[in-house]
Amino acid sequence: MPRRTSFQREKDLQDLASRYLRGEAQAVIAYDMKVSQQAVSDDLRTLRDRWRKATTMLLDEHKARELAKIDNLELTYWTAWQESRGEKSRTLTRQTKREDTLTMAQVIKEQGDGNPAFLVGVQWCIDRRCKLLGLDAPVKADILSGGKPIAIREVVIEHEKPEAEVGA
Repeated sequence: MPRRTSFQREKDLQDLASRYLRGEAQAVIAYDMKVSQQAVSDDLRTLRDRWRKATTMLLDEHKARELAKIDNLELTYWTAWQESRGEKSRTLTRQTKREDTLTMAQVIKEQGDGNPAFLVGVQWCIDRRCKLLGLDAPVKADILSGGKPIAIREVVIEHEKPEAEVGA
């Protein structure tokens, strides 16, 4: 069989991917494409590697985007927290009635205590980031039946012997 050019191989990879994903057999694909079954097998290996890399890159890209959103949200929460702790002013006015009307105004400045809801938001961002990055320790879960833990014992699964060994 003549050797395929890189252009022809890329075209074959596209056709192969389409047919493979429809469930066609390698031998049928090889016959129709006029290549060896081994060439189809090698091309499938190439496709699977590409798909794996693309999926990993895509997953990494999605994680990076979500992490950036979480970082931005956390910054917003921190800014709001700082502002809620800032100095606040309020004005009190008082009028006295005598011969002339006298109005007195008093400005009271107070330090804000900070709105704890913003810290809850910061904590959510930290928790979410840890989950996304897989930094949390595994969670232990007890399996219960009737409110009581189920004892798990070693389970042995016996495999059936292949038919060729049954008569042996």
